[in-house]
Amino acid sequence: MTEQHVRRMLVKLKEAGDGSVINGPRGRPSNRKLSPDLREKAVRILSQEVYRGFGPTLASEHLLKDDGQALSHDTIRRMFENEPGVLIFENAERSPSRRRRTSRIPESVAERVYCRLSTRH
Repeated sequence: MTEQHVRRMLVKLKEAGDGSVINGPRGRPSNRKLSPDLREKAVRILSQEVYRGFGPTLASEHLLKDDGQALSHDTIRRMFENEPGVLIFENAERSPSRRRRTSRIPESVAERVYCRLSTRH
């Protein structure tokens, strides 16, 4: 932090008080948030029987192609994750399973161990 920045902060603290320390856009709605009208329209369209059973990616593609609404599959997934039976979320509950690895001993080590064990008799 430079000396000039500290002075600027002190001036701002004297003018605005404690409120000058918090972030400026705090409490304001996000610029990236969907408008309620667009969200309602997308929900109304995707709740139709034609789209029932679609996954989020396919629903996103059809929404763009048929109705001109460009929404990402992640946005659609978030919109419908609490709406049971509207869209299919196949991988939501399943976590990827890892294959069990077998421990491998280098061949040279295995030969030395075998030789030592066989000479002990």
